[in-house]
Amino acid sequence: MPASERTDSSSSGRSDGWRRTRRYAAFAAIIYAVWCIAVFSIQEKFIFPIGLIAPASKQAPRGVESIWVESEPGVKVEAWLLPPTTGTRAEKAPAVIYCHGNAELIDHCVERVQGWRERGFAVMLIEYRGYGRSGGRPGQAGIAADAIRFYDALANRPEIDSGKILIHGRSLGGGVACQLAAARPCAGLVLESTFTSVASFAWSMGVPPFLVKHPFRNDAVVSQFKRPLLILHGDRDEIISVKHGRKLKDLAGASMYAEMGGDHNNFPDSWEDYWGAVDVFLRVNGL
Repeated sequence: MPASERTDSSSSGRSDGWRRTRRYAAFAAIIYAVWCIAVFSIQEKFIFPIGLIAPASKQAPRGVESIWVESEPGVKVEAWLLPPTTGTRAEKAPAVIYCHGNAELIDHCVERVQGWRERGFAVMLIEYRGYGRSGGRPGQAGIAADAIRFYDALANRPEIDSGKILIHGRSLGGGVACQLAAARPCAGLVLESTFTSVASFAWSMGVPPFLVKHPFRNDAVVSQFKRPLLILHGDRDEIISVKHGRKLKDLAGASMYAEMGGDHNNFPDSWEDYWGAVDVFLRVNGL
């Protein structure tokens, strides 16, 4: 074969190879774009899995006050206020605003916050839009706005010491708690089994973080937070790795960190250790 024909054949082969490579790259790009669009479109189902939660009860249990705020015209969101079980009725009580996880309702949290009540705190369990008996659709901005409304309603009550309001968030509720702590003064913040940010999970789903519509940047809040902070995390947490708790501890200027036995949905292994850590936190910070 003449040299010129061999050269033409070689060039043609390289050209065909580049065309195939470009086609494969374009096809891969299309597949990835479709995946990103799908994740962007359905991310609320992962962040706020309302359909997986057991139905709410019809009303608050006896001895619990139901408080409603109007999140938008015609849409109301609920909170429950539980009085302390110890302390003098004539005194103003300190209070805890409790923000629950993404697959829970306030109905599920009454027993979980009993320890706060036994320590003389009133507890406000705030519900999220679209959860339980509350109207609307959940989302970071809307839930944070409702949390502020509930905080203001609590702080204005005559039986509550507005200077001694703590904010406690568990799992997704840690994101809500951080949003509230960034917007309103609090005597202290407790973050339990929570994340650095929802956006930090994006690459595990194969998408860039900027596609997360509800990023809940706890890391940004904690790094600027100047009040007492307690971080609690289970050493076997399979949903939000203990690495998140350790990272939040490192970001916080001044904090207490308690890592103890437990996974995500069965935390803690020992309630004695859990409330012991809370007691140390309260005592050290004069709360």
